[in-house]
Amino acid sequence: MVLAVSGGRDSMCLLHAAANHPRRTSRIVVASFDHGTGAHSREAVHLVREAAHAVGLEFVGGTAGGRQWSEAAWREARWSFLLEVAARERAVIATAHHHDDHIETVVMRALRGAGARGLAGLRVSPRAEGQLRRPFLAVDRRTLAAYAAAHRIRWIEDPTNADRSYLRNRVRRDLLPALEAAHPDFSRAMDQLSVRAAHLRGELDRAVATLERGTVGGIVRVDPMLLSFPPEGRALLWGAVLQRAGVVLDRRGYERLGELGDMKAGDEVQLSGRVSVSRTMQFVCIHRHRGVWAPRELGTGAVRVGPWRFAVCEARGVADTWGAWGWPAPADGVSWLLRPWRGGDRWRGPGCDAPRLVARFLAEAGVPASAREGWPVVETNGEIVWVPGTRRAPAAPVSPGGVFRLVRCDFIDR
Repeated sequence: MVLAVSGGRDSMCLLHAAANHPRRTSRIVVASFDHGTGAHSREAVHLVREAAHAVGLEFVGGTAGGRQWSEAAWREARWSFLLEVAARERAVIATAHHHDDHIETVVMRALRGAGARGLAGLRVSPRAEGQLRRPFLAVDRRTLAAYAAAHRIRWIEDPTNADRSYLRNRVRRDLLPALEAAHPDFSRAMDQLSVRAAHLRGELDRAVATLERGTVGGIVRVDPMLLSFPPEGRALLWGAVLQRAGVVLDRRGYERLGELGDMKAGDEVQLSGRVSVSRTMQFVCIHRHRGVWAPRELGTGAVRVGPWRFAVCEARGVADTWGAWGWPAPADGVSWLLRPWRGGDRWRGPGCDAPRLVARFLAEAGVPASAREGWPVVETNGEIVWVPGTRRAPAAPVSPGGVFRLVRCDFIDR
């Protein structure tokens, strides 16, 4: 387990409680991140390191790459660090978020007009689904303060906690006390709302799982049945589909999706963030517009072009549509050129007596017309020899158990 410990009171309670748990069986790594916000940030990481080593726990630290000035930027940098550590350690992440944090989150999201996904608050975490534990979620701030006092736990107070320029601090110090004074059951009502929202969110995710039809090159495929639901249900399902696809829209975007009726093959709706929803003969497709990138030569290592990563390696067995073998390596005097597909390009694909339009291969692979911009092809001596994701290119004769050069293509959406 990776403990996310900032050096503040709540996370230092987490470190103390985990280290002293009478039935602890998990290996624990303490992770702390320096946001680069000043001396207190460095001191907090130093304190966490000392506390971890004092109880015999492993420690790993991280530092922000540059000065970040927003809550969102700090959170993004910290989560990237924690997820990287958890992946390396093959561990789950435990944070010290408590019940008051959860209520504040629900209220902040309600202020922004969030739907069920947002109003679930900290009961769910799409960023680290299945990887995250919040053992203090039923514990309030007052209880943690008493625990820290009883065990004489040292911590460093983050000075930004008193800065009302941050929305969370205004909600914590001004809005919630006023709402509780006017409505003593307000926080409990918000918690009940989050329970219902989390339940609905889980039901939506299960429904969407039955509608998903896989991905191809960053294109998320969904069963056209999604379009047949009534507008209200369709809007809820779209929200779950897009969340799982990593697409973030505002309320207006979701309302527009909810208004979509039956789409015909070739129809397309553009959303914010360069996201489109397209209809093919078989699927409803969600994708981002990626743009055209500059051609590159492919050597013996890895090459990144746009969201695509190509690598040359040795492999056994048969390549799929995202891998192809059978060409001489660059060292043999033949160069491979990676370039974006262009209208009018032709390729003599597998089983073809004559070159066919690359657009036809892409259409047969279920790639909507609007998603083809920047789609890669591999060319040698002016001739296209492979279109990733369509069908595997013709391979040289192979023998069972042989080792072959393999060109692998991966779509990396970051």
